[in-house]
Order: sequence, then C-alpha cells, then structure tokens
Amino acid sequence: MNDSQFSAPAHLTESAEFLLRSILEDSPYDQGAPPHIDWWIMALLAKRGPMAQDLNPGLDVENLVETLRLRLQDSEGMPTVPVESLVERACSIARARGKEKASDRDVLKAVLEYLQNPAATTTPARETAAPFFAAKQQRPIPTLEKFGEDLTRLAAKGKLTPVLGREDEIRQVMETLCRAKKRNPALVGPAGVGKTAIVEGLAQRIVSGDVPGPLQGCRLFSLPASSMVAGANLVGDMEKRMTALLEEAGQNGILLLIDEVHSIMGAGGSQGRNDIASLLKPALARGDIACIVATTDVEYRKYITRDTALERRFNPVSVNEVSPAVTLEILKAFRDSLAARRSVVVGDEVLESLIRMAGRFIRNRLFPDKALDLLDHCVASAMTQGKKEVTPGEARAIVQKRVGMPLDTVSGIKDLEKRAQAENFLTAADLADIIYRLQTTTEDMDLAPREPNLSLLLHGEAAGVAGNLALAIAQSVFGAVNRVVRVDFSSWSQDNHINALVGSPAGYVGHGDPLPHDPVQQTPWCVVLWENIHLCHPNMRALLAKIMQSGKLVDNRGRATYFSDVVIIATAGSGRAPGPSTTSIGFEVEDGAPGSNHHHARALEEEVGEVLFGQFDLVISQAGARSTAGPMWKQKNLLKITAQRYASRGLEIEWDDTFVKWMTDFHEHPTELRDWEGLLDEHVNPVLRNLLRGNKIDRPAKVIVRNQDGDVIIEPAKTGGE
Repeated sequence: MNDSQFSAPAHLTESAEFLLRSILEDSPYDQGAPPHIDWWIMALLAKRGPMAQDLNPGLDVENLVETLRLRLQDSEGMPTVPVESLVERACSIARARGKEKASDRDVLKAVLEYLQNPAATTTPARETAAPFFAAKQQRPIPTLEKFGEDLTRLAAKGKLTPVLGREDEIRQVMETLCRAKKRNPALVGPAGVGKTAIVEGLAQRIVSGDVPGPLQGCRLFSLPASSMVAGANLVGDMEKRMTALLEEAGQNGILLLIDEVHSIMGAGGSQGRNDIASLLKPALARGDIACIVATTDVEYRKYITRDTALERRFNPVSVNEVSPAVTLEILKAFRDSLAARRSVVVGDEVLESLIRMAGRFIRNRLFPDKALDLLDHCVASAMTQGKKEVTPGEARAIVQKRVGMPLDTVSGIKDLEKRAQAENFLTAADLADIIYRLQTTTEDMDLAPREPNLSLLLHGEAAGVAGNLALAIAQSVFGAVNRVVRVDFSSWSQDNHINALVGSPAGYVGHGDPLPHDPVQQTPWCVVLWENIHLCHPNMRALLAKIMQSGKLVDNRGRATYFSDVVIIATAGSGRAPGPSTTSIGFEVEDGAPGSNHHHARALEEEVGEVLFGQFDLVISQAGARSTAGPMWKQKNLLKITAQRYASRGLEIEWDDTFVKWMTDFHEHPTELRDWEGLLDEHVNPVLRNLLRGNKIDRPAKVIVRNQDGDVIIEPAKTGGE
C-alpha cells in the first residue's frame, strides 16, 4: 500500500481514517516514503493533544512538540514507520479491548508506544547507520529530550568514535550502575585522558546489548549545566525544570551524565542553596536516579570532597593517562574516521611520530588528547593546502609550529656562533661549549630530556654580558628577541618571598595573579634569565635547583610549568675574574696567586649553594676580550633599531663614527643591552623627541648625531645641494 495514496482498510473507523489521511497529506517527505516516527508523534499531538494527555497523565504536550521539532532538524538515520505497520498495531490494540475497528485513539496509542519502545512499530530509515535499540522507559521524557543529548541515539546512528583501551573503566562504571544504592559513578582524572569517551563507550555497549540485564535498553542522556540554566530567568524556573527533569530521570531505563560536574556548583543559584547541585542531592540520596559524573582530580577535591553529603553519593572511578601503545590504537581509529570524512591519508609512521613528539614536546597535556589534537591539526592543515596525504616531515613542521619550536635549529645555532664571535662577549672556549650543548639538546640527542636544554651560571666579568647572550640565543636559535623571560632575584631575600615564584596560597592576597614564569607556559622554547640568584633566600635557591633537576615548577594553582626546552642563564656576583673561564671562577684576587682557582670556585659554590651550583651545565666567569666588533654590533643592532623607530615618524638619523666610538669608550667593561639603551635615552632621545614635537614645517628631514669633546651634538644633516 502506498502511503501517499492511502486507502482506508476495513478495520479503521472513519475518524481514524480521516486522521491518517490528514497527516499523510501534510507530510513533507517524498511521495511513498514513510514519515519519521517523530513526525507522526508531532502531527498527532497537534491534532489530538488532549487525547494524548489523557492516555499519558503528566505529558507536557507543548514541550514535547518543541523537542520533536528540534530533533527533526537532524533527521538523518531517524526510525520511520510505514502506515500499514501503524494500522496493524492500532488494530491489535483495538482487538485487545474488544473492538472490531481501530479508532483514532488506538492510532494515537500505537504511535506513542515509540516513547516506550522505538523498535516496536518502526523500520530503520534508508540512511540509518545502525538499528535503534529498544528503550525501556515507560513515560514520556520531554524535558530530557529538550535539555539533554541522547548519547544512545548517537551511538545507534554510528556517530560516536569507537572507544579503545578503557574496558576496565567501563566495567567499573557498569558495576556501579547495577548497584541497588549509590549507583552514581564519578569519573575522576586529569583533563584529556578520555573521561567522556568512557561514557560514550558505555552508550555504544548499551546499543549493542553488551551490558548486564539492568542496563539493557537504557537511554543515556548528557546534561550540560549550561543547558539546564539557559532561559531560567524567573524565580522558581530552575526548581520547576529540575523537578520535571528528575521525575523523568527517576524511571527505570534512564541514565544521566553530567560532565564537568564541578560546574553545577552554584549554577542556577548561590552555591549550596537553590543551585543545581543542591537540587540533585536529595534524588541522589534516595537513589531515585542513576547519574554518571566526570571531573578532574583537583576539581573533585575542591568541590565534591568538601561537601560530605554530596561525596557520599558517588563512587569514584579513577581514570589515568593511557599508554603510548593504546594511544596508537586510538589514533588509528580516529585516523580512519577522518579519512572517511576528509579524504586525507595518514600513515602509521606519521601516527607514531606524532605520539613521540607529543610525549616529548607537549608535557603539560596528557594522552590520548594531545596526540588526537595533533592528528586533527595535521589533517586540517593538509586540507587547507589541498593535499591528500600527511607526510612525516609535514607532521613534524606542524608540531614545531604548534609548540613554538624553531623550525631550523641547525641554522639558528650557526647564526648564534657567528654573532657571538662578532660581538665577542664570551671566550672562544666557552662559546664552543655552549654551541656543542645546544646542538646536542635541540637535536633530541640529550640523555636527560627532562632537564633544560642548556643551563649557564655567569659570574664576575661574564655576568655583565648575560643580557646580550640571552638576546643573542633568543634571536638566533628561537627566532625572536622577545623570547627572553627575565626574573631578578635581588629583592627576594625573605623566606616568604618564595610565593613570588609559586604564587600565594588559596585564600591569600595575590592568589591567581600572574607569575614571573607564566610566559614559559605559552612559549616553552625560550631563554630564562635569572639575575642575582646569590641575593635571594636559600629556600628560593633550593627551589631553583629543584626546577633544574626535575624540569618543571608546580605553582600553588596546581599548574605545572615545564623548563625542559628552555635555556637558563643565571647570574651571580660581579667583578672581574682572572685566568681561563672554566677554571677560574668567582671573586677577584691577585692573578697567579697559589690556589686562587680553587678558592674562586669554592667561594662561588658557597655563595650560590652547593645543590644549585651542581645543577648548571657550565659556569663561566670571563667575558670575551674587547675588540672592534663591539662598536660594529652596536651600530648594526641597537643604533639601527633606534633609527628605524624614528624613521617611522619621519625623522632620518645618521650615526657619526665619533658617536659610536664615544659609546664604546663610555663604559670600561662590556655592559648589557639595557645599559646602552639607557645611555641613548639620557643623551639622545630627549632631543630627538623635542624635534618630533616641533613645527613640522621647520623640522629637519635628517639629522646627524656626533660627539665632540664628550658632548653629544645633534644637528640637521647637510643635503646634497647645500
């Protein structure tokens, strides 16, 4: 029988025949195609709403119609019901109550049976990925349908990614759900380990029937806190909504998931009073609902554990990071899913390299999330470039960009070597040691990858060039001069000053404020310059030693900052040290004095602390010999940058050789870049800024800066015609 050309069978009443004809005439589906079951329900409720409420006491017709309308927007894979099947079921209901013909009431009851068992009267749609399972709840659930997401429906449509390597955790969740009391599993683990995926795996098992008897036919709804509070503007709206939701969830066959459960604390009201959590607790206490929650270890302790009444309702299930081997299997499944949707090929070699690089360079996140993220990024990058395959080289370049790692460290280190030789701020021997160490660590040849790529302690004369060295490494190796994180320890001499590094404890002033090493979180490939570490409190120096040894700093917010990829340059003391840098360390004594080298090293070790002193790769006390390279560098870098700044304002500057020589002779020993900048700001910039403020008509287009008898002179430059 063709649905679009419906002819009434002998066992339908006239009113039932009229009802079916009117519904089929309004159907938006292709001629002959059976309507989706949600369309049947929505059309019947529109025409026979009071009758439906009579058949199902407590049914909220308005909410149910709105829910069905939203679901029909994504009707792919939704079960359908041919009219002949519907008529047959309606006639069976009529015969059961002793009637020869089925009325419109019997037709309505046959359609509403879908709410109890969607497979009872339906056939799969033509595009359905998997048959919808037989749900067993008995009453309509319009509130859950409206505010929640049915994970079992998504699993039935094949829209959930297969879950691998979590069999034990899924089994623990099922055991808790099958308990008579406290059947509320709490998935507790760090972010990114796959807590939500475990629940999706449970939904897939429910659909396939691979669950114990009490879970057969259950429907699993995810309830975000944001959706539960959305639109609840008036007083009492939240309570009404939660009451209806809990009443629907209390029937047999409904499971709830509240991801990020800590977000419900205070949601919809003040914390502990009229919020979602306080409204949930009575239902959890009575065992009326079965609720799975997920949160991190920190949030569980912060919000759940301290609420003893709420904590007793949950059974924690620990979720830990999966191994690289399991991550590889997860990546393969995700790779195949992406290939079907994106048509981009990713080989096993690329997957293995992504796992290695994720473990090496992304230390503040966990498997499998960080590896999945990299794979998704690689496929997206290939799509934007019109490529059909991701190669190992392209994958590595994408990861390097993602973590801020320089793309060509080999060329960068060579550039550093040339620049350091030209500027001559270190001896040739010390420079060779630095270059060798950087070559080893940046090429993944380091035997201690947790520790910093390079750690230097500059003392005495070498301390004066620490800033220049930091800028040179940042620009040459890491590609930007702003990749220097400078921390001055000279004012942190008290025990409580350690909070300046790790942050104030919770509840104290300053908790949550920015910390000195926060930039390392965003750009782990950088130079960290610790100045005057000999002046800080011993406890702080002990913390610095721990940072260098473990390669990370955990602050009072529980957040880890990793130093595995940084270059640490520390300074201690001042003055000039005699003799070769690697053996003559420390304070100035008479050259050639017996045992002076040993005394220098011992004095520095006592000043810095034995533990911290032993963590540095190199200890350097001697700067490079002065040469003509110093003035050349200042002219090519500092003075060039300053001239560019004024050129953007319309003022061209020419630096006379007399001024460059005066700058070079101004300080007896090499100094840091900021000292030279201060020199310019004192003697040159005030005059140049006054020129910019003056009348534009009278302003010279070009000036020359020279020195005469120790005085800085700035005057208009002569043009070619003058």
